[in-house]
Amino acid sequence: MKNNKYNELIDKLLDATSEGMQKWDITSQSNEFQTMVGNISVLIVGPRRSLGFNANLDMESMSIALVNENGVEIDRQRVEKTDASYENFLDLFEKARLNYYKVDNVLDKIISEL
Repeated sequence: MKNNKYNELIDKLLDATSEGMQKWDITSQSNEFQTMVGNISVLIVGPRRSLGFNANLDMESMSIALVNENGVEIDRQRVEKTDASYENFLDLFEKARLNYYKVDNVLDKIISEL
């Protein structure tokens, strides 16, 4: 039951992020982004990256965590690369990263300046 709810949460966050309705921030960890839904912070921890942006991706697992208004982690769901929902988790992580860094705007600016 819990896995189904997390899958639904991921789907809704993917939709809201794609539509520009959900804003993401980076945490102190380079592979972790967070967004607020009501008074709950939703964190998605992506694959670890080392030696530069695209080098040595450790893509064995990811996780999503729920943190209450007091900063207490109330739950965490870990997803292994072999899980069916892994691709959706990875998609959400990439959308959160693109959202935070405003990659579309950066590309538009670069293209307009060339």
